[in-house]
Amino acid sequence: MTSAPASVAVPSEVRAPRMRDGIPLCVSVFVCARLMLSLIGAVGVGHVTQYEPPADELPAGWRAATAGFHNAFDGTDRWDAGWYLRIARDGYGSRGSAAFFPGYPLTIRGLSPLVGDAGLAAALLISNAAFLAALIVFHQLGSEEFDVATARRSVVLLAAFPTAFFFLAPYSESLFLLLALLAFREARRDRWATSALAGAAAGFTRSIGIVLLPALLVEAIQRSRQDGRRATPRVLAACGVIVGPAAYLAIWAARGDVAAPLRAQSAFGRQQMVPFVALGRAIVLAAQGFRTPLATYRAVDLVITVPVLVAACVGWRGWRPSYTTYVGLGIVFLLSDTIWDRPLVSVPRYLIVFFPVWWTFARWLRDRGAFVLAVACSAIVWSALALAFMNWVPIF
Repeated sequence: MTSAPASVAVPSEVRAPRMRDGIPLCVSVFVCARLMLSLIGAVGVGHVTQYEPPADELPAGWRAATAGFHNAFDGTDRWDAGWYLRIARDGYGSRGSAAFFPGYPLTIRGLSPLVGDAGLAAALLISNAAFLAALIVFHQLGSEEFDVATARRSVVLLAAFPTAFFFLAPYSESLFLLLALLAFREARRDRWATSALAGAAAGFTRSIGIVLLPALLVEAIQRSRQDGRRATPRVLAACGVIVGPAAYLAIWAARGDVAAPLRAQSAFGRQQMVPFVALGRAIVLAAQGFRTPLATYRAVDLVITVPVLVAACVGWRGWRPSYTTYVGLGIVFLLSDTIWDRPLVSVPRYLIVFFPVWWTFARWLRDRGAFVLAVACSAIVWSALALAFMNWVPIF
């Protein structure tokens, strides 16, 4: 028997992407975004025309914005942030509070004693830490699903998206994004117990988390078809997502009003609508121009929403079926519960957790010049909208 020539190299396995590989880029992106938002708050709040929220729209504890360096820290304590902080501090009260799922407020309540504050510092720490962690997991998942270059571009594009500053605010978007990413990452590694745990936590954090259930079911069935193993254990684990929303309903059942979370959105003027009708009405209303502030908000809603919808409609062919299910059902979910006079209100903010869309954007923007231009334009809009939001303008 003769041995192989020494000159013939035996190919080695390609190293799987590691989580730590994306840390330098993700930390840099996070720091840039955090510093930019703080600078906008410190310099811009109180120096532009402010919207004066009607007193009957403000829960107890909300206050008008005042100029000063403190806005570098608390400049995003606006609008829904007040609901989260109030629930964390006092629990659920009015019917409208049921619209806000408890995962984020409970996390704030748990951390608040450790940071010695009434809730805002804890909320900001949670949101910012969750966003950084989400970027790192997003980079790793993107590297595995596509390639490192696509993953790196998608991280930057996500952080620079016009409404991405909400990830740094005392809102639940960043915590939900992290949990959703972990649910998918663990499922892709065939670790279904931790996938179910992350999915259930996501469903306990935001109502949109319910769409993780069919998405993970699709992943479970597809994997079982690929490797020939029984689908039942994976399917049962995927169904564990329902524990999160069910636990929230149980909280209200104990209070004697199990349907409160289902009716809560009506307190904010929302109603059920066919998604295509909602989108069509949004286009018609936006075409009326910028004659009033409300008309301007409608136009902004549409301009920011449309690119995401286009990317979802075109890019889904490059995703796994589970990602397509998550984004597709998520969009239908959002467009089915809206306001007649402003059909896309808050939708540009809600869409930012549909992370596969940014893989599509990243694949479209392979050219360096186009990528830099897209990021620059998006960052400018990001800054303008952040400034408006911190001055109490009801932009989202």
